[in-house]
Amino acid sequence: MRRIAFAIAVMMCAATAFADSARTQLSFFTSSLGYTESASTGSHWTGGAGVALSYAWSPHWAAEAAAEYQTSRGLRVVPVDALMQYRFPNSSRWTPYVQAGLRHVNARDERNSFQIGAGTSLRITPHFGLRFDVNHLMRSDGGVGDPINRGSIGVSWRF
Repeated sequence: MRRIAFAIAVMMCAATAFADSARTQLSFFTSSLGYTESASTGSHWTGGAGVALSYAWSPHWAAEAAAEYQTSRGLRVVPVDALMQYRFPNSSRWTPYVQAGLRHVNARDERNSFQIGAGTSLRITPHFGLRFDVNHLMRSDGGVGDPINRGSIGVSWRF
C-alpha cells in the first residue's frame, strides 16, 4: 500500500510540475451512493467521496490518479486508482472518454484488479466542469466496499 501511495504522490507532483495551460485537472467526486434501512441494523448511508488528479499530455491522452474514502456495511476502505484515459475532443462542451487502469483496495483482504470504464465531462467554463463516469472491475468477485460496477459524479477544475 505504501508503494502505491508513493507512486501516486510522485505522479501527482510530476503532473503539477510539468503542467501548462489547462492540462492539469483536479476533481472531487462521489461514487456508489446508497441508503439502506432495516429493522435489525438500522439505517446506513453507503458510498464514497474522493479526489482525482489528471494530466493531459495531448488532446486525446491523459493519466489520472485517484483516491477515495468509502463506507459500506460498517467497513471503511480507501481505494486507489491509476488510470489512462483516451478522450474524444470535439466542438461541443461534452468530452467523452474511455479509461483503463489498476485499482488497489486495502480492505479486509487486499485486492488489486484491472478496471475499464467510460465517462464524459461537461465544460461549464474554460476551467470548471462536471464529470460523470462508470467503471467495471475485470474480475468476477466483488467485495464489501469494492463493487464490480460503480458510477461516480463530480466537479473538476482545470489549471
